[in-house]
Amino acid sequence: MKKLLVLAAITLTFTACKKEKLQLKDRLKDKLKKEVVKDCPKLKKNFKDKCKTKDGKPGWVNKDCNCVPFKKKARD
Repeated sequence: MKKLLVLAAITLTFTACKKEKLQLKDRLKDKLKKEVVKDCPKLKKNFKDKCKTKDGKPGWVNKDCNCVPFKKKARD
C-alpha cells in the first residue's frame, strides 16, 4: 500500500511538472511572437520577402520597403 502511494505521488508530481513545462513553453512562444520586428512593419514583411504589387503582380520587398515586381528573365 505504501509503495502504491509513493508511486501515485511520483506520477502526480511528474504530470504537474510536465504540464507546467508545457505552459511555460506556450508563454515563451507567445512572447516571441509579440517581439518579432519586421524590416517593413507597414507591409508586415521583411526585406526580400515575396509580396504582391499594387497591380496584383508577384514581387519582392526591396530595401526601401516597396513591393517591386520580379524582373522577367531574358530569353535567348
